[in-house]
Amino acid sequence: MGRGTESKDAVIFTLKGLLLVAVVVCLLASLASWAVGLAAQAVPALAEVLTPASPGPTPTGTDAPSSPPATAEPTANAPAEVPTSSPTETPAVAPTATATAPEPTPTSEPDACTDHVEFLADVTVADGAVFGPHERFVKTWRVRNAGSCDWTGYRVVFSGGESMGSPEGPILDTPAGEVVDVSLEMTAPEGPGEYTGKWQVRSPDGVDLGTLICVINVKDGGVDPVVEPTPIPPPAPPAEVNEERWIDVNLSEQVLTAYEGRTPVRTTLVSTGLPGTPTPVGQFRIWIKFRYDDMAGADYYIEDVPYVMYFHGGYGLHGVTWHGNFGHPMSHGCVNLPTGEAEWLFNWADVGTLVNVHD
Repeated sequence: MGRGTESKDAVIFTLKGLLLVAVVVCLLASLASWAVGLAAQAVPALAEVLTPASPGPTPTGTDAPSSPPATAEPTANAPAEVPTSSPTETPAVAPTATATAPEPTPTSEPDACTDHVEFLADVTVADGAVFGPHERFVKTWRVRNAGSCDWTGYRVVFSGGESMGSPEGPILDTPAGEVVDVSLEMTAPEGPGEYTGKWQVRSPDGVDLGTLICVINVKDGGVDPVVEPTPIPPPAPPAEVNEERWIDVNLSEQVLTAYEGRTPVRTTLVSTGLPGTPTPVGQFRIWIKFRYDDMAGADYYIEDVPYVMYFHGGYGLHGVTWHGNFGHPMSHGCVNLPTGEAEWLFNWADVGTLVNVHD
């Protein structure tokens, strides 16, 4: 009796132990299943968070199938969200539009300057001055650059009325607010009567700033003298000139000599004005230089005259290409030089260089 009872109790104890083990195993299996389901839901959500920071679509495509529990769980716990994490949505989020559309109206450019001219006075040839037919004169206006643009390359251009043989001429470079004298060499018309000419101060881009007017009377009798602002200094003998660099023009010999102090450094034959259009005599200074300039008179118009240096109104030193008769008067008053000599002189002399013209 004792052994049978003990044997039965042992069997019952063993069965209870096995049942306990089975319960524990079931609980562990259920816990594992719950953990797998939770992981299957967390993986797609994590993929959606991380995908925008990914440089490209390839990593998220290979990461999706790397979670084995997803194939062991019902599809209800793993909705089709992995495909929605596809990088095809990324371009719609990328701010490419702002990268290619900068502000259309920047305000960094400075305000444009303004152009304006103010007439001050007639320096020479007052309105109504009397001249004989074909008489030459120099008309000079005094004006102010009344705008905020500095004048560089500005010109005075004929715009109406009687041109008096002077279609246009240069204006000396003038800073804003400064005063400048504008001169044109003119020729009185042939017939008697009153003549009015108009010229525009014009910028390099073709904008007209204001009108300058010249009014003269032509008579067969006496004429009014040209009014000069100051008398022209008389010429001086070369030995009496005291300048660092200067130019001597001998009308009698038709010779030009460039001096440094009292030492001649270059001499050339020239052609000065004809008897009817003489070269002015006196001491002058170069007031403007042009590599090329157009020249006009009553009976001529020449484009691109080389190496021009004006020393008195429209009178200048310049090269010529239309004759080679140097050593004889040939011009309308300017000093003609061989082109090679004019180039040398142009590079040697500066604005302000003395020009001493004498017989």
